[in-house]
Amino acid sequence: MTLQKRSTLFVLTTTLLLLISIYAFYNTICQLIPLVIILVINAYLLSLLFIAAIISDSPDPVKHLGKLNFYPNRVASLIIMILFFGVLTFSFAALYNHANWKTYPYAFVNSFDCVYASFSCLTTLGVDSINPDTSYLKKIVMLEIFSSLNLLIGSISFLLSRLTNF
Repeated sequence: MTLQKRSTLFVLTTTLLLLISIYAFYNTICQLIPLVIILVINAYLLSLLFIAAIISDSPDPVKHLGKLNFYPNRVASLIIMILFFGVLTFSFAALYNHANWKTYPYAFVNSFDCVYASFSCLTTLGVDSINPDTSYLKKIVMLEIFSSLNLLIGSISFLLSRLTNF
């Protein structure tokens, strides 16, 4: 498979994940789907960091980068990282929305508050007006902070490594 086809496949797969996470946000039937999506993205980003660490220790990293032909090209990588942000935002918002229906009094007034809290947590700004009061919500917030740092570190290191191979 050529690099262009692989990159297109990566972008289409990530777009599909975004659509599934938006669907899971609006249909609070199952909380397992957004959780699986979050874990898959975190596993992908951690594998990027792990492989980047291994390659950086080698005396000739350019030679090893040629063997890594299962990653997308530069433009697709940038698009994928932006889509990952949207996927994580809506996946965590779906988890917040699902947790909102299980707790009373409701932690979030409406579903937009779930997206706002997820976006604020992913950008590491934090939300002062919304406090996780149950242990389930606290676990979601901790996972989201880990995912946001993973996305930040993974995307910066991956995109910089792709740009330096100009």
